[in-house]
Amino acid sequence: MVAELSDLLNKETPITTLQAKAQALNTEVAKLEATKAARQAKKFAGEFDFNESNYTKARKDTAMWAKSAADADKKVRGILENVWKNATIEEKEAGYYYTSGSSYINEPLRRLPYYGSKGRDGKIDTEHLTKMIRAPLKIKNL
Repeated sequence: MVAELSDLLNKETPITTLQAKAQALNTEVAKLEATKAARQAKKFAGEFDFNESNYTKARKDTAMWAKSAADADKKVRGILENVWKNATIEEKEAGYYYTSGSSYINEPLRRLPYYGSKGRDGKIDTEHLTKMIRAPLKIKNL
């Protein structure tokens, strides 16, 4: 592919042809990246579903991007305050316990035994956290 592009450059190929080739190359690279991500997700997630469409260029183009923590804060603080205000007691407790020590959830997700004394059911807390995290996804542009 590099040799082909080099030949095109040497032949003074019109810019539109070069742009089309570049777009085709970018599309192929995106497919390869999605395949690699799917392979890695399967390796780490095992039984969990992996949706390849989550990694398309179109989805990345519509995602919200921030260049700094302050910029991100401006974009989501109000939304997340509303999510927290509307969260159930169980969701808030799961958030509290997760942020005070996440090993009781993270270790089993990595297929490691959890030997700590959290005294909480990580699967149930994961369900509550997932529900709370997904709430803002229903809001457009987030």
